[in-house]
Amino acid sequence: MNLGELVKKLKSLDRVEKLMILELIAREGAKSITDVKKRLKLSFSTTYKYLNELEKAGFLTSKEVMEGGRKKRLFSLVPFKIELSQESLRGIESLEKGKKKYWLVDWESKLVELDLEELENILLRSGAPGWIVRNVLRKLKKEVYDGITSLELRRLFMNILKEEEEGLKRVIECMESVDFLSRRRNFLTLLEEKGLGDIAKHHLDGDYHIRNIGKPYPLGFQHDFSLILKHGLRIIGIETRPAKYWTSAISHLVDAAQAVQKDLADFKQSFDYLNLFLAPFVRDLTHEEIRQGVERIMYSFYKLFTINGIQTTLNLELSVPKHMKSYPAWVGGKEVGTLSDFEAEAHEILEAFFEVLEREKLQYPKLILKFRNLKEIDEIPSKILDKVYVANLTPRWQRDNANYLRDWCRFDSAWKGPKRSLRTAEIQMITLNLPRLYYLGRDEKGVLEALREKLEEVEKCFSLSMVYLQSELFGKRTFLLRKYKEDKYCHLDDSIFLVGIVGM
Repeated sequence: MNLGELVKKLKSLDRVEKLMILELIAREGAKSITDVKKRLKLSFSTTYKYLNELEKAGFLTSKEVMEGGRKKRLFSLVPFKIELSQESLRGIESLEKGKKKYWLVDWESKLVELDLEELENILLRSGAPGWIVRNVLRKLKKEVYDGITSLELRRLFMNILKEEEEGLKRVIECMESVDFLSRRRNFLTLLEEKGLGDIAKHHLDGDYHIRNIGKPYPLGFQHDFSLILKHGLRIIGIETRPAKYWTSAISHLVDAAQAVQKDLADFKQSFDYLNLFLAPFVRDLTHEEIRQGVERIMYSFYKLFTINGIQTTLNLELSVPKHMKSYPAWVGGKEVGTLSDFEAEAHEILEAFFEVLEREKLQYPKLILKFRNLKEIDEIPSKILDKVYVANLTPRWQRDNANYLRDWCRFDSAWKGPKRSLRTAEIQMITLNLPRLYYLGRDEKGVLEALREKLEEVEKCFSLSMVYLQSELFGKRTFLLRKYKEDKYCHLDDSIFLVGIVGM
């Protein structure tokens, strides 16, 4: 194309909408009249007119295809080459450097000319997005050579396309995981999308408080660290082998808390039976090595709190409970006996925690000491009683196990046994404002009616939370719902919803 033809061609671009159409098709590939109309919010007649004018000017080409039993006219970009005189090009550095034609060995072992510019034109005419075509050919140009076979060229081309596809997948995953770019992923807008705008209004009015209103993820999580000792961090999507040593087990403990945090709306995490699960790693260690390891656990979780706000609770046992005595002990991903074989080591780890607590008072992690025999309470040094929580599991109504997630969340083994009191989440907490319900109800009958209505709305919130967490929107990007072999790190069906009341 010479300069005169170029000027004539550019004169046809007399509307900004035409430039927008060209940009859309160049970026995303072939489009129908309806596609362009919807994307650019133009009328059908305007879209039809501009597309035909651009085709007449030589910017676009069209073809009819069958789609869903109906004919559709697809417009794609026409590549064009501008040929200017040397005088016109004076002072302009060419952007198209390097070799563009190669000798190709075809299927019949004959030499044929491979023209990369012609290949680009063919791909663009097919409707492929321009930016993908240019990226692929730019990479292909670095690999192609004279004498390349058709088979090798095809393999090379497909490999580059796969790389582009993988890159796009990583970008999409990254975009989905960045909350400030995904404005719709908060519980307030989820309510509005499902026609539950009144619930959002009642939250904002102060009838109740939905704790995870800004992020529809679980509030907290109760880990099962034995699974990480069995499988390594693979169970939550990080490719590592199971820990073989005391120091690596501690590293995995802290890494698990950091990895899971991005899938939580609040900052609460907990580890149950911690001294029991870690006991097999300290059998041949001196007490000083054990104490140093415990010190590292304490300061690592304190650092997570000060830097990232992660609030960790460690549930420790004063003895190995009956239901855990036959539970497998894991080192390096292999069974090395049962937890009852390492009761002395578990007690030594517990004493190391006591020693560290006597010297230091850290805001986090919070320690909960569980006892099932009243005689065990005497083992807790009086100096640390103001620095720990004590869980009394001796009453008859207590089941095999109960564990705790901060101050208000308790998981009980009555639901599905002690093993399923782990790997559980606090999915949502909604707190009712009782004084406001009295204000809205005016009298006893009105208050009860208001309370019934609010509880129905709370139930709808809980159902919506569970539907979202079980959807691909959450499931594909979360560490929590990963599975490895027969094990799953979180059981949503064992998890808990909480209702709170203020103003009693």
